[in-house]
Amino acid sequence: MVQDFFLSRGKKDHFILRATTFLTIHSIGGPLVTYILHELAKKGASGEQILHEINYQLCARLPTEMFLAAIFLDISLERTRVTLWNAGLPDVLLIRKGAIQHYFPSGMLPLGISRELDIASATINISLEKEDHLYAFSGGIIEAKDNNGDMFGMNRLEAFLEKMVAGKSALNDLIVLLNEYVKSSTHKDDITLVEVQI
Repeated sequence: MVQDFFLSRGKKDHFILRATTFLTIHSIGGPLVTYILHELAKKGASGEQILHEINYQLCARLPTEMFLAAIFLDISLERTRVTLWNAGLPDVLLIRKGAIQHYFPSGMLPLGISRELDIASATINISLEKEDHLYAFSGGIIEAKDNNGDMFGMNRLEAFLEKMVAGKSALNDLIVLLNEYVKSSTHKDDITLVEVQI
């Protein structure tokens, strides 16, 4: 079973957001990830420490064919910086001054595959500015296919997001656009998009 889910947790000096996607999720996975995130964040653990523990526990407990593709954002309380890890999901997008300024691609394997995951090398530190927008999303959006088998793709999503940031459309319009594209309100994959406004 494929399932998207979203978790968040505040710390004393940071606000942690996780937009995550389980592929072939096991019943143990969701509760386990939730428990680790909340418990370690409560103790003030760093984002890297939390990711290490999640990866270790998933490797130890999940069957080998199951893993977790995830976006992990650790946002400073003053919202001037974010530390980002992308583990197997599409590029995170930064829109600044109405246009896409940066793409942050996956820098490591999904969690639960290898205990030798190099999380430190995949760490991305970003300085934020007022009115910045960060977007993290699952593959179900850009991989949605029309009747000819052509995917919705990044270009259409980017054009929509820039239009939305300009105030010319609303986030809910994305579902309408996808439904029109695939000629159906039923999608083969989960659709998740997380927006962080600064």
